[in-house]
Parts: sequence; structure tokens; C-alpha cells
Amino acid sequence: FNANYSKKLLMDGMTAAEIKDLKDPSYNNIILNALSRSDAFVNASDDMPKEFAAYIKKSGKPVLKHTEENYVDAYNEFYESMIEEEMPV
Repeated sequence: FNANYSKKLLMDGMTAAEIKDLKDPSYNNIILNALSRSDAFVNASDDMPKEFAAYIKKSGKPVLKHTEENYVDAYNEFYESMIEEEMPV
């Protein structure tokens, strides 16, 4: 990516601190930046890079391990639980 990648991402309401890890716009840094903004994760790979797996584990955020069996139900339940946590009854 272009060295000015992080500057191009900066939008109204964002601070430079929010994209500081993208000054080096490597694949890993872009993924880690996305992970830092996620509320939860779906792990659909058995060969995820260790750096990503460690970040996800350390985050303490909810994780759904993908399964081929009844995956539609599992995904629906996972996303419904996220919505329930966000929306008070």
C-alpha cells in the first residue's frame, strides 16, 4: 500500500491516534486495526496467523468458531446474542 494510506483513511471525527498503527500499512496491521474495531469475531479458519489469534484471545471479545454442522443456526444465535447485549429490553 501507499505510504499515505493512513492519511487517506482519516475522516471527519477520527483522530490520528485511531489509525497510528496504519502508518506501516502492511496486511497484518490492516487486519489488526480492523480487529481492534470489532465487537466480536467469527473464526472461520483453522490456520489463522498466531498474531491474530493472540490478539483476539487477549481482547476478551466473543468468538464464534465456525462449524460446518448447523452453521446457520450457530451464526444466528451468535449474532442474536450480540444484539441482545447491545439493546436493553
